[in-house]
Amino acid sequence: MMRKKERDLLIYLVDNSDRFVTSEELSTLLSLTPRTIRNYIKILKETLVSQGALLDAKPSLGYRLHISHPVTFDLFLNKNYELSQWLINEDSNNISDRQKYILNKLIIENQKFLIDDLAEKLFVTRTTLSKDLSIIRKVLMPYRISVESKANIGVFITGLERDKRHFILDYFFSHSENSIQHYMKNKSFFKAISFDQITIIVLDECREAGIHLTDFTIQNIVLYIALSVQRLKCGFELQAAPVDINPEIRNVSDVARKIFSRIESGLALKFPESEVDYLTIQLMAQGKNINIQNDGPLQRDLDMILQRIELETDYPVTKDYALKKNIIEHLKPMIVRLEQGIQLKNPLLQEIKTNYLSEFMDTKRYIKWSPYLSQFDINDDEVAYLALHLMAAAEKYKNLNKPRALIICATGYGSAQLLNNRVEKEFGMYLNIVDIKGYYEVDDTTLSNVNLIISAIDLSTRVFKVPVIQVSIFLTEADVLISQ
Repeated sequence: MMRKKERDLLIYLVDNSDRFVTSEELSTLLSLTPRTIRNYIKILKETLVSQGALLDAKPSLGYRLHISHPVTFDLFLNKNYELSQWLINEDSNNISDRQKYILNKLIIENQKFLIDDLAEKLFVTRTTLSKDLSIIRKVLMPYRISVESKANIGVFITGLERDKRHFILDYFFSHSENSIQHYMKNKSFFKAISFDQITIIVLDECREAGIHLTDFTIQNIVLYIALSVQRLKCGFELQAAPVDINPEIRNVSDVARKIFSRIESGLALKFPESEVDYLTIQLMAQGKNINIQNDGPLQRDLDMILQRIELETDYPVTKDYALKKNIIEHLKPMIVRLEQGIQLKNPLLQEIKTNYLSEFMDTKRYIKWSPYLSQFDINDDEVAYLALHLMAAAEKYKNLNKPRALIICATGYGSAQLLNNRVEKEFGMYLNIVDIKGYYEVDDTTLSNVNLIISAIDLSTRVFKVPVIQVSIFLTEADVLISQ
């Protein structure tokens, strides 16, 4: 991992990528000697070559960052930003559903609103809403995103698009316990797919085109695209989709084509026009472009089904707002397809039937409980697609009851990752690994939400409130036996 000063240096170069920055300027800003600055620059130059960026150096002018592959660089920057530490901050963990709703409107949908109008809509006082915004400002601050308010405009956010994107990835997707990608990305059928990369592309193109999507609709679109990639790799081809051509649909179709074009360049794939048409339907159904009829009966059916599932499994599905939203946003485009007599091929069908047969059969049974859905003849491909949401929810509930483990190594990130992989392989079913830290990075904040420490170094000189297990970074058979 990058040192804090290296990160500060990189962020400054990013913010000033339109000009050359001298070593004297960097030295003054970061309180480092020019020699140290040069050493950091040398390390950065070697690192950035494979991460989508180059550092130009010119005598007397200084250094200038050139970003050649924005998505690759953004993924690298997001990984090393280390601003997501606020996620384990008490205030952020306790952020209310109302505050999450406001955050979604401000940063994903990019909306502006008047305080009094929003207070009336949310049935709260102006004072309560002001307190909500104060908490939101605190959450956004590490990302250098500000919440502004002007009399004639209302409340809105300001900040660089890159910083907004980092926040969205951290809060709504990569680390969010409500994200289906968080639980699906480690499944065998998604090993070679970068959900973060697809998410960035979808965010870029939809925001550029003015297609406003919620976090749940984005999750469903990203999952749909991941399945499209798998479909293409497995040689499945979709039948032509009957998409009516009008100016509004043509604009959405252009966005779908741009999304696939950017994914093609990174994966050396070529998506057929039929995939573009189906992604267009997905975007139209999940955006604010069409009104899905009979949404009320669908909601009532889903509530009834979730009540029966909860009685049968003891899973808290009726209280799982994220699960409800994800399923509804999945069903909207699915119903559009079913009404047109179209059903998607699912490249994961056989693997799901082989490895997750009980989840698949349960989903098939749940569909029959719905008077609304049972009017359609839904094939196994679509059932398997819907089953992914219930599989992710089951993983989430299991994780809630797992002890939360922190892995500590001496310094090197490589050795820490090696130990992490070994622990995940041996104890992943029983432990939730929340973080990997070097010895000198451990503080009270890091330990505030941990039930167990697994350390590759001797911590006997320090006192912790939770159990500590010392192991080799290779997690030998003897370590495994001791841990058990």
